[in-house]
Amino acid sequence: MLLMEDFNPVCENIQIAGSIRRQKSDIGDIELVCIPKKEPSKQMSFFDEPKLEVSKAFRAMINKYYRIKGETTGRYLQLLISVKYPEGGEEICCNLKVDVFMPVAADFGRIFAIRTGPSDYSKNVLAVGWRKLGWVGTSDGLRRQSECIENVANKQWSCKTTNPTLPPFFETEPQFFEFLGIKWIEPKYRK
Repeated sequence: MLLMEDFNPVCENIQIAGSIRRQKSDIGDIELVCIPKKEPSKQMSFFDEPKLEVSKAFRAMINKYYRIKGETTGRYLQLLISVKYPEGGEEICCNLKVDVFMPVAADFGRIFAIRTGPSDYSKNVLAVGWRKLGWVGTSDGLRRQSECIENVANKQWSCKTTNPTLPPFFETEPQFFEFLGIKWIEPKYRK
């Protein structure tokens, strides 16, 4: 896939998720989960602690595509790419939506599992699993429910504690499944 040829050199980790990973015949969009390569920030003084930011190479690669939503400094981007392929002697062109999820390394396995889906599996198996263990999903990853409050209007959880209890690292999907106490199954069998 040409898209992966662009992403591979500028990412520490990149995986295809969604319906492609589940080997579905009908694909509406492409979902990628990646950790962009980082480099030291240029906007720091001699006395500052070194800060890392998304590499220039990653930002330049993203700028090759039409961006619908998000920033390279965030956790989510949506791109639109044009794909051309031969069909019976003539060239067909279509536009595909690409959702790019950029979690922190410690949460990669969880986000990869969620974005692989399908959505009912993510909601009814994965989310139910972490809720049974006393965790909730926040914009910063899993946090202890006892340390969070829910905004009922938008159904979003946020931490009310300055130093919250952190979950273990989920660098891989099997690590996340093990944490939940759920047997890992091939994506194509998740329903």
